[in-house]
Amino acid sequence: MRIVSNEEFDIAYNNTDNIKIMNKAGMSYSKNLKSRLKECKMLALWEALRDFKSERGMKFTTFLFYKVRRVCYDAHYSKSEKVSEFVSIEDSFSGCTSDSTFIQDIMMSLNDKDGKLISDRFIHRKTLREIGREHNVSPEMTSQRIDVVLRKLKKILS
Repeated sequence: MRIVSNEEFDIAYNNTDNIKIMNKAGMSYSKNLKSRLKECKMLALWEALRDFKSERGMKFTTFLFYKVRRVCYDAHYSKSEKVSEFVSIEDSFSGCTSDSTFIQDIMMSLNDKDGKLISDRFIHRKTLREIGREHNVSPEMTSQRIDVVLRKLKKILS
């Protein structure tokens, strides 16, 4: 996982090809997500910049398209009121590795099950569906559990 600089993000965010791709990918969610769509696109762009590897043989815009779709899907089916809650958690974890002191301190404050849930979702970047399969629960139940843990983390971090 690499760190994305503010300058790199700004350049990518203002790139017309990226704008077209993000708008096309988010189009089917425009009515459902309304004001949250911009946050979804920004989060997806940040994730795409961070996770993209050209050696996989995929163009960046293709990779970005699928990231926007996944983030919008997750936001649409999440019980959370705001994607910004996820963005603030993402910001807290940005540039951290699972062995950093910051992450270890946070994980110590959670029980093992909650720690694994947060680690799978935000460090290992698993989808709600993938996490749900591992725990034999639906993506909706996974989303609800993540919301509960995020509220716990919000209390801990504030």
